[in-house]
Amino acid sequence: MYYYIIAEDIINALGWFSENIAFSYILGIFTGLIIIDAFYSCKLYSKIKKYAKENNIIIKYEQLKVDIKEFQKSAREKYSFLNPFNQTKPLKNYLNLYKEKTKK
Repeated sequence: MYYYIIAEDIINALGWFSENIAFSYILGIFTGLIIIDAFYSCKLYSKIKKYAKENNIIIKYEQLKVDIKEFQKSAREKYSFLNPFNQTKPLKNYLNLYKEKTKK
């Protein structure tokens, strides 16, 4: 079944890919960016998880982002939409503010 239905399309795609080497460069760049983003996100989530365990609280990811955005607006500082946890203050300060807000 594979040989009759899919094999010819895969062989054609591989032939096209080998004829267009520039596309492999672009594909490599995107793959590298995705891998870097995955490692950065895992590192960030592990920091948030560690803080939550140490302080015995539940951290809601989306609510934390909203709180950081609100704090940045109230301080009249620029907010980065693409990287919401990398602002003018360290992440731990924002986590402390989140902890205080959730206790109220």
